[in-house]
Amino acid sequence: MTNTNDLQSLLKRIEKATARLEDLAAKRSETTKPDEPSKASTDASVDVEDSKAALEYERAIKPLVEHFVSCSAKIGGLVSDQAQFVQQLYTAQHDFVRLAGTCKQPSPSQLPTLLGAQQSAIQSACALKDANRPSEYFDNLSAVAEGVAAFGWVAVAPTPVPFVNDMKESAEFYTNRVLRKWRESDPNQVEWVKALLSIFR
Repeated sequence: MTNTNDLQSLLKRIEKATARLEDLAAKRSETTKPDEPSKASTDASVDVEDSKAALEYERAIKPLVEHFVSCSAKIGGLVSDQAQFVQQLYTAQHDFVRLAGTCKQPSPSQLPTLLGAQQSAIQSACALKDANRPSEYFDNLSAVAEGVAAFGWVAVAPTPVPFVNDMKESAEFYTNRVLRKWRESDPNQVEWVKALLSIFR
């Protein structure tokens, strides 16, 4: 994902694929007799569409997250520890996107359960930041804690892109501080900032 247009295009493709699957599920429900088992779990078209949505997400986001985790490992310590929560968050959201292709839109009461793994990873990233305010890497930790909220786009309707942009800008407040502090002394920090922000562009 290299810019806002890429993000918007990706989200629209995922939403479109999910909508088509919901239509297919509704049609099956109308045509299936009460004593006939549903074919939703075995229909090849569901698997194909679901794969398209999940693969699109994986192709766009996974390399960026992996690069960020790698850059965090070069800095080490708390920065690397927090990056593992970002990795967990990506994995949980990828699973959610894949699941979205096989079920109808959840009710408001069901959504928190489906988003539980993502929320847990976000909370862990924020808790690590809050527990380490004296750290010399507190700005790094704060940037991630602000930025990971962008993964909450899955619960934002109907236009998640502005929400993602807001979270990116919140992260940039702290990445600018990281650059001011480390630009001259640690090139790994400069690369780290680029890697983090690339996830939200």
